[in-house]
Amino acid sequence: CDLRKPTQHRLLESENAKGVIDYCTAGAKLDDITVKDVKPNLDLITSGGRSKSPTQVLNSKAFESMIAELRKRYDRVIVDTPPLAAVTDALGLGLDLYLECRFRPAASLSIRASGRDAELISTGPDNLILQTAQGVATKTGRTMPPIELEILNDIPLGKGMGSSAAALTAGVVIANEVLGLGWDEYRILDEAARLEGHPDNVAAAVLGSIVASAVDSDGKAQAIRMDLNPRYNVAVVVPDFVLSTSKAREVLPQSYSRADAVFNIQRSTLLIVALATGTTSAFPTALE
Repeated sequence: CDLRKPTQHRLLESENAKGVIDYCTAGAKLDDITVKDVKPNLDLITSGGRSKSPTQVLNSKAFESMIAELRKRYDRVIVDTPPLAAVTDALGLGLDLYLECRFRPAASLSIRASGRDAELISTGPDNLILQTAQGVATKTGRTMPPIELEILNDIPLGKGMGSSAAALTAGVVIANEVLGLGWDEYRILDEAARLEGHPDNVAAAVLGSIVASAVDSDGKAQAIRMDLNPRYNVAVVVPDFVLSTSKAREVLPQSYSRADAVFNIQRSTLLIVALATGTTSAFPTALE
């Protein structure tokens, strides 16, 4: 849970009256802060308000004992954090999960989908990959011919893993190849970022590994790739329900205070240096 600016409880339509903070600082009982069956096979413990010192809470003996007790009661214990901490929309991480597309010009449109969540992938004219390719064609004053498209997907859909960014990137790549646009990877990244609305996910999809990105004053996406320190492994936990990025963003405020902005800038820079140098001791603070 995000102890400093909690929002996740709203996505599960739950109150945030009691939770982790009450357990760790006020001696609340675990049963009193646990919300039962918010989803099938899912119980929830919210943050229980806001904390000015979330690192101290998460590093406390009480939090450690709470996790130990939860592990006795449940098969899985998931501690939710924001995407790469304070650097959402700016820092992305590419994993060995792929959206593979095989395509060629054809007499008529044909789309086949297989792999993870294949039943959720449209095989008609409203397919996101196809629509993206057609949009690029229109933008460049060309016509996208019918294609035969075979999709093999390994990315969970609607789970915050960047599936839409991968689809947008694939559409731009297909248009580039079929139409002979001659775009390099950075031009592809820039076009996909314009379509996505933010550059972090498409930058990771195009460049891989850890990518810092931004949109410059001319509206062009800029990105730099950094190799992940070999000391690190990655574990990913995804929910068993679909939630679009646009829906998740609805719970976020439209503006932030100066104090919040400084707080995030400090942790953003700390996280990047910690990732680059392998300084794991900085993670508790950097991931607040």
